[in-house]
Amino acid sequence: MNPKPNPAAPGALPYTDAKPVGAADFYLAINATFRFVSNRFGAAGLRQYWTDLGARYFAPVTANWRAGGLPAVAQYWRAFFAAEPGADVEVGQTADTVTLDVKVCPAIRHLRASGREIVPCFCQHCYFIGDAMAAPAGLTVRIEGGNGACRQTFLRRGAAPVPQDLAAIHEVANEVPRGRPGIAQHFSAGSREQSRVSPAGTKESKARQIRSAAPAGLVSPRRRHPALKCWAILCRAFGTVPRARDEATVARGASC
Repeated sequence: MNPKPNPAAPGALPYTDAKPVGAADFYLAINATFRFVSNRFGAAGLRQYWTDLGARYFAPVTANWRAGGLPAVAQYWRAFFAAEPGADVEVGQTADTVTLDVKVCPAIRHLRASGREIVPCFCQHCYFIGDAMAAPAGLTVRIEGGNGACRQTFLRRGAAPVPQDLAAIHEVANEVPRGRPGIAQHFSAGSREQSRVSPAGTKESKARQIRSAAPAGLVSPRRRHPALKCWAILCRAFGTVPRARDEATVARGASC
């Protein structure tokens, strides 16, 4: 079965792809990249990264917007969300605005379904990238909402009543995946001490059972310190960056 190409008009997207939709796991890489930049360079560095991405990578899109105005903006976003897996977005257009009514953000949806901890300021990237794309075309964007659903309005730069209020872009509320505890549990308490030597020198054959938080049979009686599940690591393994930065990361809680 040959996939149908994305029905975007020529030049509407800054790339070509024969697949009808993209790969959802790319959202995992995006979230991880945002976290790395935030941890290494802070909030200002992350915002500068977003701005540069909008101004440089999306320069061909900006050129189309400059030539075609708001109709080209609407055309681009219709093509964009048609290629995003799991998106539920309505694109509306008037003489003065283009609105994106994002009912289901595909990135937030997939990250949550995959059990990922999402960077709290994840939704701000839509503003910083979008505004950097729009500015050379004489446009801007204003965003309200976030955390999985929002409304984005593209309009002429001089018509924007007030600057973007970043507080109007909600932080992402991380949800604990169903079936997984919110705090990593220590499961090494279920081991047995098979035998020990008494003070008198006689061997006691009766095993001493230690109560475990895990159901019976799930913990090896010979392994006193089982490895933590990979999803129990909340930030990064201690020691992979300089100690001072590890401590700063823990103190900051990986927020933006």
